[in-house]
Amino acid sequence: MALITSENRGAWQGLADDCAKTRPSKGKRVRVTSGKHKGKEGIVTWHGRDQFADTRYQTDAQLMLRDFMGTWGFRCRISTASESFFVKAEKVEIIPDEIIDEPDRAISYTCPQCGKPITAADADDNGGKCGSCEAGGEYPIDND
Repeated sequence: MALITSENRGAWQGLADDCAKTRPSKGKRVRVTSGKHKGKEGIVTWHGRDQFADTRYQTDAQLMLRDFMGTWGFRCRISTASESFFVKAEKVEIIPDEIIDEPDRAISYTCPQCGKPITAADADDNGGKCGSCEAGGEYPIDND
């Protein structure tokens, strides 16, 4: 029996449209909410199924909803200014474009002491310092 029929097509389409807003798909800006990389922000450069996710006892409807949501059973590669890493998609949240009112926070700068790239967010986390060198180079933008 088909899950999507002419009678329920509108409901499934509405569900898909609602889920698209929170799906961490390629090109969206996200923040990691838990785990090793908690608090890091970046751009999703890859979003795909996790080959190790257990889907053995799920119904067809549950699998379809999983694909709509794109979180449980999926992984994301997130790229920041200085690194790329993989996380489970359920551990990220989308940062809406309206909330990003500080465009310079994603821009990477070079530490004057060690020459490594840093971002405004990284410097804020380290009290205005570089954090990657012992000299602790000053952050190039005022933190007010």
